[in-house]
Parts: sequence; C-alpha cells; structure tokens
Amino acid sequence: MPSSSFILASDIVPTFYGKRVWPGCPSKEKEDCKSVKQDWVYPESMILHMAKNPSSPEVYQKMIQCCKEFFEINPVIVVSKLEARNDDGDSRFCSNDFECDKNIAKISSKFWITDKLIVMDGPKNYTSVLCSKIHRCDINYLSICDKVIMFEDLQILTSSVKKVVLLYNKITFHDGQPVLLNKIIECSSTSTEFDM
Repeated sequence: MPSSSFILASDIVPTFYGKRVWPGCPSKEKEDCKSVKQDWVYPESMILHMAKNPSSPEVYQKMIQCCKEFFEINPVIVVSKLEARNDDGDSRFCSNDFECDKNIAKISSKFWITDKLIVMDGPKNYTSVLCSKIHRCDINYLSICDKVIMFEDLQILTSSVKKVVLLYNKITFHDGQPVLLNKIIECSSTSTEFDM
C-alpha cells in the first residue's frame, strides 16, 4: 500500500495546551513572547464557557481578536471553505481574504467550517482525519469524490448541509459493513439535495 494514500495517526499533531510563543515578538527572550493570563472581572468558569461555546463564527472571531487567551482555551480556526488539494494531505483554507495551503494532519487547532467542503483529492481516509479536526461543521455545500468514508463521519459532515455531492465513494460503518442509500439520505436534513 503506497504511503501517500493514507494519513497515519502518528502524523497528527496533538492539541496544544499551555502558553504559546507568538511569532513576530520583538523581544529576544522567549518568556517575554508568551501570552499572559488575563485578569477577568467575571468568574473563570464563565470565561471558560464563553470560550468553549461561542454562539457563532463571527462572535468567536471577535473574541479571539480582542484576547488571544480565548484562542488558547479553544484553538479553533474559522474557515469558510476547505478544499483538499493533493494526495499528500495538503488542503486550502479560505476565510474572507485569507487563503492558506497546509496539511491538516499537522495543524494542532480544530476547524469550524462555515460554507463549503470539497474533497476531490487527498488520501483515501481524508474524511476521517478531517472529522477528527472539526470543531463545528456548518457547511451548505459538501462534495466528496473517491474516498473511504465512515458513516459516523458522514453524519458529522451532513448535519447542516443543503447540497451533497458524493461520487465514487465507499461509505461503511466502523465494522466494515456497507451503508445502504436510505441510511445515507436519512442522516441529513429533509431540505438536502443529493447528487450521487
């Protein structure tokens, strides 16, 4: 089996906990570049709840812009579009005017996808690796081609989608049994349009 057809669990970077050293810090001392804990008027439990449960992507973006501690508590990257780019696991993330090509397995943060997810390239198990990295999936359009998809992952990806395109995929339960078409259609909302 060629190594480029799968992303290994050992390739996934664990979630980062603790203080981050931020790039571009003018100080020569690494300790000076680490974030400082905020002194909040509100109880710590309330701040933790706000950071872990933002009401919308816009609210989360405003929170992390005003205080990087929110990102340290809940490291989530909000992207409007995520697209698999090539067979080595690189993906293109788009959010507003920002675009970036990175291997999702090597990013320690989770993703909040808000509009489109397109998986035409990448390893066969790309959706499983991606779903392990998803904080929330509020997409309107999902397109997956020629992948091995676990049914549980498909349920995560189709929870809010309006249009689904699935071409040449193998959709199975964790025990390897194939999933029937009616189960696939049942797992999404009633207003979903399918192309298969």
